[in-house]
Amino acid sequence: MSASSFDPHAAASETANKIWDIVSEQSVCMMVTVDRGTIRARPMAPVVRDEESVIYFFTHRKTHKDEEIAGDDRVCLTFSDERKNFYVSLSGAMQESEDIALKERLWSLPMKAELPEGPKDPSVILLVFTPEIGEFWDGPASRIVVAAKMAAAIATGKQADLGASRKIAFSRRLCTHALLSEPRLYPTIEKD
Repeated sequence: MSASSFDPHAAASETANKIWDIVSEQSVCMMVTVDRGTIRARPMAPVVRDEESVIYFFTHRKTHKDEEIAGDDRVCLTFSDERKNFYVSLSGAMQESEDIALKERLWSLPMKAELPEGPKDPSVILLVFTPEIGEFWDGPASRIVVAAKMAAAIATGKQADLGASRKIAFSRRLCTHALLSEPRLYPTIEKD
């Protein structure tokens, strides 16, 4: 792609759409928070609303996530599907919502298994994540293709083309996205 034909706005929009498509398909992600200076991660079930540019989470007050977020609202969410060879990281801010009508609108029957109290119970809290930075890595889904590309790279002494990575800044206020990095190749194996 020549520098003159590269459209950063189109690339950022395409990247944002790709990220929302990927995370919308996932039933679990890892939520990383800061708890009194310690980084903690745990699996959570996201309720993705790409049209609102937010991701919701239901949890119980006894888990103390609300206290962690009150102390430091910075959160990172990670999504992955090894079979499809893609990975997404979203960094942003989390807040608690007291909106009962919103909780009822987002509530679904499977949530009752984990939170039998239901959406109206004050011990059931709704967390709202707003992404600020998004990054995804996407490579060939076929293990045979990956193995062949790695073997070719080893044989030629050149870095394997194992996929692409893009990073964007989300801007809810302006409803735009800024591409933070041009599409680039990335290795799936870290070099020491």
